[in-house]
Amino acid sequence: MEHASKWTPSTMKIWLHLSGGIMWSGVGIMLIVFAAKWLGRVHSSTVSLLILASLLLDAGIYFFGFSRLASRNIHRILNIPKERVCLFAFQK
Repeated sequence: MEHASKWTPSTMKIWLHLSGGIMWSGVGIMLIVFAAKWLGRVHSSTVSLLILASLLLDAGIYFFGFSRLASRNIHRILNIPKERVCLFAFQK
């Protein structure tokens, strides 16, 4: 096992936050592209109603789901006792 730890990509905790943020930003961009393609197929009269409904649903999901999940992960990373940890430690 000692030999395997030599190959672990360790980094400072701040890079865990940055890599997680970049990953979730990529997911968000991908979802925006999917939504733009779907809205392109809808008649223009219903687009504004769909956008309003999605914004309301997004706000609820953010405040009651995603923000709690993100806060727990941030606290978990901050509570890791070592200053240098594996780059993939946030994936647990």
